[in-house]
Amino acid sequence: MSSRPVDWKALAQELGVLHDGQEGTSVDDYRRALELLVGEEVIRSGVDHYVAGGQGMDLVAGVLSRIRPRSAMERCYQIFNSNADIETRRSAIDLMRMVADRSALAWVPEFLADPDQGVQNWGIEVVEQLLWTGTIDESEGGPFLREAERHPSEHVRKVVERTREMLRKRWDRDREPSEST
Repeated sequence: MSSRPVDWKALAQELGVLHDGQEGTSVDDYRRALELLVGEEVIRSGVDHYVAGGQGMDLVAGVLSRIRPRSAMERCYQIFNSNADIETRRSAIDLMRMVADRSALAWVPEFLADPDQGVQNWGIEVVEQLLWTGTIDESEGGPFLREAERHPSEHVRKVVERTREMLRKRWDRDREPSEST
């Protein structure tokens, strides 16, 4: 692998984080910067490698789940909507669960309405993972959980129960007075 110097000022300008000589960055800006540094083509090829089940797929999932690049999420969604075989479509939603940000919520109803139970199962786990990581809060995920409580799939309903229990435990833990008070 070759390395090349990065023009950080140009990257900051491209990301739009420079304002009147001041910088204002966020976690999303850091993720986008990593996505640009790695390259969207490399990220999309990583998604393709993962859904194909190639050796090194765990490495792909680990790397992509750390930076959660939008291009990976969009590639997963593109594969989901393709004429790919069902295992490939399921794998795309499985990976989506690991790379999703809140914008993936718009796709969850499609995943839950898919005729394939495997896609439905991974689809609700997108919501669960977003809640688990704190990417979204209960006000954002709640409507999906309420809808999924009535889903025909037992697995989907069990994921809702598991997620609600996790949220209850988190809420209880956050309500407990700290030992220092």
